Amino acid sequence: MTVNQLMKISEFQTVYFTSGSTPSRNTVLKWLREGTINGKKIGDLHYVVCLLYTSDAADDSLRVD
Repeated sequence: MTVNQLMKISEFQTVYFTSGSTPSRNTVLKWLREGTINGKKIGDLHYVVCLLYTSDAADDSLRVD
């Protein structure tokens, strides 16, 4: 099952990029403006919409035989 989560730009940079390859805040904002990545602006803050993959024991489609 997938769930959308809003992630601050700084957290997105830390989670998805290694040290030395992190894009600048302005680059991430550009990606958001251009639609390269999905995001939301709430008030003055920008967030990246990230997918979380979770295991659901009742969901047989996730089971590997």
